[in-house]
Amino acid sequence: MDIASARVIADGLLAGMDSDEPLALVPAATDIGWAWVFRWVVADDPDAVPAPGGGPIVVVKALGRAWMLLPSRSYDDQLAEFAAHYGYEHTVSLG
Repeated sequence: MDIASARVIADGLLAGMDSDEPLALVPAATDIGWAWVFRWVVADDPDAVPAPGGGPIVVVKALGRAWMLLPSRSYDDQLAEFAAHYGYEHTVSLG
């Protein structure tokens, strides 16, 4: 899946979130091999601070499936668990 298609999926997930403030994906995404990872922010925040309560959005290239990482757990641990469950190799750290 190319980044443009993944961005449409991530935008759709973000649009479905219950928020009083406008939310937006940041322009850059991270390619972790088997998925694209999109960070997002409160759109009208001049400092572009990540919104509270949610982690980055992951779009799995082969599945077109998207979900949001939990902010309460290591992003890398969550990605590694998903990758192991579905047979992907996770080698890129989000740091």
